[in-house]
Amino acid sequence: MKNIFNWFTKKRIILISFILTSISVSFIYLNDSNQCFWMYKKCELIAYAITIFIPIFVFSLLTYFFRVEVFNFWRRFTFVYLLLYLFVSILVPFQCDAYFPLCKKNTFLILIPLYMGVSLILIIYKSFKRD
Repeated sequence: MKNIFNWFTKKRIILISFILTSISVSFIYLNDSNQCFWMYKKCELIAYAITIFIPIFVFSLLTYFFRVEVFNFWRRFTFVYLLLYLFVSILVPFQCDAYFPLCKKNTFLILIPLYMGVSLILIIYKSFKRD
């Protein structure tokens, strides 16, 4: 497990999250401009699913200039949160209904701001904490 964390260096995380952010933005554009045609729902789902990489890209740029301890702490939290994010997104149904208003789109719209808030709090806490 430690080798997986060590493979994700600052530069690699920035590069991977930049690529996935670009893909996410392109899917959002395709979805909004109605250019997906017969794959409309799939474009929307992909766009919402990988939108998590936009804040990951921003926070990776932010933590790039912080101490290594802050980056490592944030990296571990992000890895665990991504696993939780994928697990929850697999379990939640595609369609919302009157009895169960939680669907994939709503779940993504809840989990992404939650990630952003917790990440910001952890980065601020770890950067001001003196060891």
